[in-house]
Amino acid sequence: MDNLVEGMARAGLMPLRVGFQGNIRSSLLPHSLDFKLQSHHLYPTLEGVKSDADALAKDLRRKQTAYSKALLKLKESQTPNKNKMTRVANMLKDITTMKLRHKGIEKKIYAMRQEMLRDVVSDADVVSVVLGALFLQTN
Repeated sequence: MDNLVEGMARAGLMPLRVGFQGNIRSSLLPHSLDFKLQSHHLYPTLEGVKSDADALAKDLRRKQTAYSKALLKLKESQTPNKNKMTRVANMLKDITTMKLRHKGIEKKIYAMRQEMLRDVVSDADVVSVVLGALFLQTN
């Protein structure tokens, strides 16, 4: 497939190579899907949003651990204190809010990826795809 992509590029076409990156010639990297996605103007923004999602997920795990411990202490307590009960209830609300925020960020990541893919594919004159031993070429 690399020979075809190379020939198309030399002929002035804008090929897009979609397939396993390990077997690609270094001269064809600029025509690969991964390279074009990483060169897309939205890529730095996407990486920032993914970083935000990771940080929120980490905070969420910490909050869930703290909630579990606080809930266990509350259940073990002979005389539950109203302030402790309120604190545990507020922690649960925080967790729910954080989950909703994380879901929103994940949706944003998906939308950005789709926009990037749409841009990259629409800029190509020819898309070459390798699926195992199968070669597909579309225009």
